[in-house]
Amino acid sequence: MDEQTQDPRDALEVLADSADLYERKNADYGDSWKLVGELLATILQHQGVDELTIPVEANALNSLGLFFRRGDKFTREVNGWFAADELQVNESIAETHNDDVPYAAMHTELAEEAAATDGEDQ
Repeated sequence: MDEQTQDPRDALEVLADSADLYERKNADYGDSWKLVGELLATILQHQGVDELTIPVEANALNSLGLFFRRGDKFTREVNGWFAADELQVNESIAETHNDDVPYAAMHTELAEEAAATDGEDQ
């Protein structure tokens, strides 16, 4: 829906709007969708983990997904603080930090659920 006119957009307008949003967000987030994987690999390799086996279980997969979401936010926060002269998406760095808080709370919930189930902290 076109926000100004409230008219429905056609497929080409949707694609053009999506491309514009992608370009602006990529300016703020960089290739965070790639960098998060590199960051996690570096952390795990530093700990001597060369191969990661993730159980096909909702809690583990949700946790992995949250690491990626939080990594995206972390990348934007670093870019906003240190790299970008001006962010392209109308969201302050403080707002981005604030956006990470619910993901941290969700991650805490998963860790506590796992600890209650497994009897050990995640």
